[in-house]
Amino acid sequence: MLRAYSLDVEKLYTCSIVWYLHFLLLNATSHQKTKVETRDTMLTTNGVQVLR
Repeated sequence: MLRAYSLDVEKLYTCSIVWYLHFLLLNATSHQKTKVETRDTMLTTNGVQVLR
């Protein structure tokens, strides 16, 4: 019982590390585009609000 639990925790821990690294990588690669993307998002949300 305890061994299976520790294995699950190990799997969760590894998955979380992988996801965290993936998130950091995405952040680093999309950092330059962020300003343009936020501006586009603002424009689209404003357009949607205007269309409504």
